[in-house]
Amino acid sequence: QTAAVKEAQMESKAMADNEADNHVDLRENLGTLGFWMPTLRTKEDGTVTFSFTAPESLTQWNIQGLAWNSELQVGSLSSQMVTQKPLMVVPGVPRFLREGDAVSFVSKVINMTDTGMDVNVRLEMRSMDKEGLNPQEVDGKGCDTFFADCQHIHIEGNESKAVKFTFMVPQGIHSALYRVTVSSAASQNGEQGFSDGEQAPIAVLSNRELVTESVSMYLNGAGEKHYRLA
Repeated sequence: QTAAVKEAQMESKAMADNEADNHVDLRENLGTLGFWMPTLRTKEDGTVTFSFTAPESLTQWNIQGLAWNSELQVGSLSSQMVTQKPLMVVPGVPRFLREGDAVSFVSKVINMTDTGMDVNVRLEMRSMDKEGLNPQEVDGKGCDTFFADCQHIHIEGNESKAVKFTFMVPQGIHSALYRVTVSSAASQNGEQGFSDGEQAPIAVLSNRELVTESVSMYLNGAGEKHYRLA
């Protein structure tokens, strides 16, 4: 009976973990240019105000500003800004995959808080070969998930850990979508847990190579010649 209770508790925890993973907000806008506005104008007091939505990459941004007036006086600004979350996952995404390869997909999990936590790290790989499919419309569009796995780790406060998943790239696909998420359980005082996730397409190359063979043909007047093309 005790074993059955433990098994039921484990199943209940797994269902809760999967439910939490399904509600992770995925970062998909991973552009490298955050903001560009060449026609900002200052107010009467010389200040300028603007707002923008930063891309969803977790990184450090360089801010460059240049100002001038009608008297050809010039000023410049150089600063930095960091976009981050309390709990982050930073995948090491390869430039491409190749059919039939065994891939080690490594992601770094970073805990920016001062408290240790138990987290679930999940990776899903899906085929995107369906014509006209956008990454934001993968769910419910008949895409094949060829790999899915979840790892449970403990990470201390202000610490980072590498998590590795290994999978085989199937034959016959040309594009895939990776989705990596990390989520922590709610705290004992009822506070909501932290989560992060990233999703983007990645190219899959064929393991075949097109070979072109050429043969020179010379005709010196009348006659018959035979050429063999392998």
